[in-house]
Amino acid sequence: DVTAFPEPSSFRCRRFMDEEDGGGNKKHLIYAHGSLTEEAALDSHQCPGQGVALFMVEAILAVFLSYCSWELAEPPQWSNKPIRTGKPDKLVCLARFDFNSEEARRVFGM
Repeated sequence: DVTAFPEPSSFRCRRFMDEEDGGGNKKHLIYAHGSLTEEAALDSHQCPGQGVALFMVEAILAVFLSYCSWELAEPPQWSNKPIRTGKPDKLVCLARFDFNSEEARRVFGM
């Protein structure tokens, strides 16, 4: 749109940051969690890759639960807590960790 973006075919790296023409084009930027002209709040101005990062953590956890086996050196202990939340009293250590690569290769077609 030539009325909103003068010279739309030319590259201008500061196109959205320029304060010329009554405030620049910041109002045209679209973000999933708020635009640059909005006041920052808890639900705005968050990392745009947050959803991708959460998906990757879930995918890695799924691989660990499906294709890995492990054994703890000793069971974790929570003292003086009615519910087992937060960190246990002592560091949780692994005594054994195995990755079943043959099963993973078969499932993923590698």
